[in-house]
Amino acid sequence: MPMTPPARERVVVLIDDDDSVRRALARRLRAAGHVVEAFATPVAFLERTEELDVGAIITDLQMPGMTGLELQGALQSAGSEVPIIFISAHGDVDTGVAAMRAGAVHFLSKPFADTALLATLDEALTLAVDRAEARRTRLAAARAYAALTAREKDVFWLVTDGLMNKVVAERLGIAEKTVKIHRARVMEKMHAPRLADLVRIAQALDRGERPARAAPTSRPPR
Repeated sequence: MPMTPPARERVVVLIDDDDSVRRALARRLRAAGHVVEAFATPVAFLERTEELDVGAIITDLQMPGMTGLELQGALQSAGSEVPIIFISAHGDVDTGVAAMRAGAVHFLSKPFADTALLATLDEALTLAVDRAEARRTRLAAARAYAALTAREKDVFWLVTDGLMNKVVAERLGIAEKTVKIHRARVMEKMHAPRLADLVRIAQALDRGERPARAAPTSRPPR
């Protein structure tokens, strides 16, 4: 699996319908060492988004055709986790609060200092790398989890909840030695050398994967 590119190698997308502002900001960002792709409208960016390894988006809030908040909504609906920084000369407090609640990294009112923009962008790019790593971990965990049998999944969740083998056996109505066998197989299949690693994997998984309840066998062992 390819590694996530370092923050500075990922593309910073700049969207602003004001040509002079867009060009000036692009120059500042490139001078600071960032790879920049600039667009006049959100629609123009969306037409190219699959071609770009986007690390962060800096977008004006008020634009004709599609606003910055509408762009954010479209990206979130598509499952994107790319951090967004909103910039605007027209945004009020309520709009800024709405942007932050919707997941924006920051809201900057024009004019703003270069240092403020660059510091906020560094934060966004670091967040993008962290999110990419977490997403890769979730996908790997989901693939490994899918390979478990139904009973192994029961054991996986009960063990990662912190239950001892004896208690797991009682919950499932199976012998403790059987729990130990399942547990060993689970750790092997999930590539978890230690229980702590297995717990981290459980935390990375979507909790919707968890069975509604662990069904015991018809008769508990004697």
